[in-house]
Amino acid sequence: MGGANPLFAVAAVCEKLGSFDRALAYIDAALSTDLTRAGTSLPGPRILFNILRGRVLAALDRVPEAADAFETAALSAHEYGIRMYEIFSLIDLKLCVLDHIGHGDHGLRRVGDVLRLLEAPPERLTPLLKGLNVAELMASPPPDPNYMVVYDLPETSGSATLRAELSALKPKALKTRAREGGVSEELLEDADDADDVKSALIRLILDATASKTDRERAGRQALESELAELKPKALKKRARSSGVGEDLLEDADDADDVKAAIIALIVSAESAETPKPAPAAEDRPHFGRATDTLRAELSALRLKELRKRARDSGVDSTLLEDAADSDDPKSAVIELLIADQLSSAGPSEADLRAELELLRLKELRGRAKAAGISTDALEDAADSDDPKSAVIELLTADQLATEQHTSGAMVALRAELEAMRFKELRERAQESGVDSVGLEKIIDDDEPKAALIDVLLQRAAARSTSVQAQQQTLLQGLPLKELRTKAKAAAVSEEALDDALDAEDVKATVIDLILDASRPPLPEGTPPAPRHQAVGPGRGDDEHVESA
Repeated sequence: MGGANPLFAVAAVCEKLGSFDRALAYIDAALSTDLTRAGTSLPGPRILFNILRGRVLAALDRVPEAADAFETAALSAHEYGIRMYEIFSLIDLKLCVLDHIGHGDHGLRRVGDVLRLLEAPPERLTPLLKGLNVAELMASPPPDPNYMVVYDLPETSGSATLRAELSALKPKALKTRAREGGVSEELLEDADDADDVKSALIRLILDATASKTDRERAGRQALESELAELKPKALKKRARSSGVGEDLLEDADDADDVKAAIIALIVSAESAETPKPAPAAEDRPHFGRATDTLRAELSALRLKELRKRARDSGVDSTLLEDAADSDDPKSAVIELLIADQLSSAGPSEADLRAELELLRLKELRGRAKAAGISTDALEDAADSDDPKSAVIELLTADQLATEQHTSGAMVALRAELEAMRFKELRERAQESGVDSVGLEKIIDDDEPKAALIDVLLQRAAARSTSVQAQQQTLLQGLPLKELRTKAKAAAVSEEALDDALDAEDVKATVIDLILDASRPPLPEGTPPAPRHQAVGPGRGDDEHVESA
């Protein structure tokens, strides 16, 4: 091993650990003929050091220099008749250089040409040659003596620019620059002994710059290993603390390997690299593909037509006025109409599950956020064995709990209506928008009072759900400061608002407080509105929805 030269072992370890700049320092010291610095003039160790030098330079993408080191090793081994060393040199030349510049076949032929000089059987040589089939190599055609390989590849634009900049400096300034780049005094002293001091200093600076990239690569690998031990929820927390945006995290949820995608975002952020921004998402809740057709239809209408359609659908006039005051009135009215459409659809649990199964995980998470499901619950779902199924369970539980909550309110309203006289019910029906033709049909019913109560309950249920959905849509578009103002106007306590500041999703929590404060009081025993926990394997049914 390197002729028992200790520098070979040290340089090989540095190569293994990715510390290529240190490896080069030890290799250059060993290739010197100064025996007091552990140099050597023996052909065997020098061949091995040149092979190692070639591998290190190839790892730093310094292709011409790597090829020169391998060719020097091969030529020396050929001159001294050390066939195995010649083969090792040519194999590494092929694997590290020629394969990457389109000359791999020529490299194989050169290896085969030397193998044919050996007397050992192919089956004994194959294990020594990094898996290459010796019998096939021996049977390969001889290399073309006129074949030319051009190793002097053009420098990258960054390297060429740096070289031009350095060429304009004097040796003293170059030394200062080299020290700033981490070049050792020992290497600088060696450069002073070179025939062209300035070129030697420039080479040292370029080497140090190239090795910096390698150190960064090693740092990234260590960080990736550390992050691989964390769960997705912990990774997301780390990503947020590193400045990764929510849009990028949501895009990661759609990746085939969510964990790997989040790790890549963290590594990019903590390596001071700017991640590519995700395509700008529209600032509106996403309700799935079922609304795409309706959205396209509404977008083709003028604002006046949209407002008329909203009034005809029973959209609250106050909400329409708020939409008119928004930055984009047309988009705001479209969102109100979509929310109204969704609230009036009332799908069964089976229909809802079938619809949700068609959505991607990112769309499901957007829908869950629009429904007010907490960030903690969604992150717990992301840590489950099947994140998509867990989010579907959250949405389904939310729908069922909301229906249960609404049914309690309807019980209270029915009791109130049944206590009223028929004349009062008629007046209330007219106030709620029932026209005269509709009233006449109700009066002709066998039980007009019961029929009138049923109509009022149906309109109240549709309006309540629609207004709440419309309200939530508008609230999501407001900044936190305005939401706090609205919460105070709705008599939400300061204590509750202060507690909201400690929540994972402050804005969603304040919106929930406003919606809760705007609901009418319910009779005793009515189930409260849903509050969510994560659904995952091994959790009991009582953990799907936390109820008071």
